[in-house]
Amino acid sequence: MKYKQDLNDKELYILSIQNLLKNEQNRSQINSTKSNRINIIRQYLSEIDNPQERNTIHVAGSKGKGSTAIMVDTLIRESLIIDDPNVKTMLTISPDLHSARERIQINGSPLSERQFVDIAKIVLDSKISSTASYFELITIMAWIVASHEKSAWQTLEVGLGGRLDPTNAIQNKEVAIITPIDLEHTAILGKTISEIAKEKSGIITSDCEVVTSPQYDDALEQIYHASKKVSANVHETTNECNYVINDLNKKSIQFDLETPDNTYKNISLPTLGRHQVENAITAIRASELALGQTTKILDPVAVLRAFSKINLPGRGEIININPTIILDGAHTQLAAQRLRESIDEQIFHQPHVYILAILQDKNWLDILPRLLPKQSSVVLPNLRTKRSITNIEIFNVLDKMGHQVRTTDDMESAIDYAYMLTKSSGTIIVTGSMYAVAEARELILDIDSDHELGLM
Repeated sequence: MKYKQDLNDKELYILSIQNLLKNEQNRSQINSTKSNRINIIRQYLSEIDNPQERNTIHVAGSKGKGSTAIMVDTLIRESLIIDDPNVKTMLTISPDLHSARERIQINGSPLSERQFVDIAKIVLDSKISSTASYFELITIMAWIVASHEKSAWQTLEVGLGGRLDPTNAIQNKEVAIITPIDLEHTAILGKTISEIAKEKSGIITSDCEVVTSPQYDDALEQIYHASKKVSANVHETTNECNYVINDLNKKSIQFDLETPDNTYKNISLPTLGRHQVENAITAIRASELALGQTTKILDPVAVLRAFSKINLPGRGEIININPTIILDGAHTQLAAQRLRESIDEQIFHQPHVYILAILQDKNWLDILPRLLPKQSSVVLPNLRTKRSITNIEIFNVLDKMGHQVRTTDDMESAIDYAYMLTKSSGTIIVTGSMYAVAEARELILDIDSDHELGLM
């Protein structure tokens, strides 16, 4: 892939994204069965000296996998730098909020535009670029970056499902994490918890340590079944770990944790909601088991330092006071219920106004009653993405449920209307998808995004 010599980094970055997305629809149709994509990716990786091979923690699930992956990456790094200040770790996350560069992070920082361009050129010049999807190319790029940066560990967040996800091209891993499984992407993953759990348990491909968050019984059955086939060891955090919450407020949660390996005191988690404690416990237990396989330990001081640095944008994030503005990308029934519980528990100032937008592949009719109290004030914007449900469709359902509903043409109008309703004393909750959260975040915090470059 050749570019003009006089282009600056931003211009090159824009061209790189455009080329990665080029013919994406055609490639997605070619790859629709996905039956042989993993082997094709593995074959390509073997031809470029297997850049994916390193210590690995693989994270799948319906809820909390992004938060858990961020926590694991930080915990591992903060433990390793005690002995090696120059150590590097690589994290993949999906989806991104504001920039494709967020999807690949070295030591917790997104790639620079120049790094992204240089690595994109490698995959775009390869034979696999003609058939690989955008997400497959980004995943391969992440492994090439990690190899160039000599990353000691990588934490991989699954994009969709697990068994057929491009991240599963890596067969050997130290730890596989399964965060809570709920009904999502039912047209692709299955219509029951058991079917979805089977797909997500597909990341258990070797005799690794398997750490699972609290799960439905049907999900646990599939996790144990997949683990047994490869002689993997299952660790249920609900059985192995005990915790006590010492303080819970709108800004943070402080708790003590006892695991089979250690006791951790006064962990402070800078986010809203008890459910994030479950994610933190899963991350800590997984990090213990991962480091234990390399004769390292998870240092309690490193744990405190890690959580003091963790940032979870769009996940129980409070970005404004007077009015309070909460951003949470809750997009499953369980996530919606947890968000509602968190808001009720903290007694945020009235009136509450929900800005809500949901993607088409979600079980939104089941999400709504778990998320919204009776007679809620709800503003329904149209999002930039064509994947979202039209606001008119949601309006018709919420109106019949007795909620006070208004539609707007876009997120900016929705925020303006919510401000008018709350003035300076109420609470605005932006939720339903990470896409809704991203748009609101960009407007309220004045964040430059790939959308401003015409890329999203």
